[in-house]
Amino acid sequence: MTEYLGQTKGTVPQTIKVLEQKGLLLRHSDTEDRRVSYLELTKNGHKLLDRLVPPPVLIKACDKLPQKAHKQINHALHQLVMALLQSNGMKSFGVCHTLRALPIHPPAQFRHSYQAPTHWHCSST
Repeated sequence: MTEYLGQTKGTVPQTIKVLEQKGLLLRHSDTEDRRVSYLELTKNGHKLLDRLVPPPVLIKACDKLPQKAHKQINHALHQLVMALLQSNGMKSFGVCHTLRALPIHPPAQFRHSYQAPTHWHCSST
């Protein structure tokens, strides 16, 4: 995770600890490998994320754009994220095999243009 986020090994655990203390995140240890931890958003964590991502100001701006512009912006942002990762030697989580079976409920403002992916990617990559 530290490689993906481009953070130090000390920063990420401290951030996770703060999110746990605020009741936004739960950490579960793997029963077979104690070095492995699983992170899960709490109900309050989901509420905060739903309220802030995407930012309300972005939603208002996107509502003013035609559908074609949504697709162009999405494509350009994906290219930007990939260039950011490549140019800085950062890693992608890649295809996610854990979330594939979970239902997805995009925010209401994006449901009209949402198309289910054939496979899931963690984050934007």
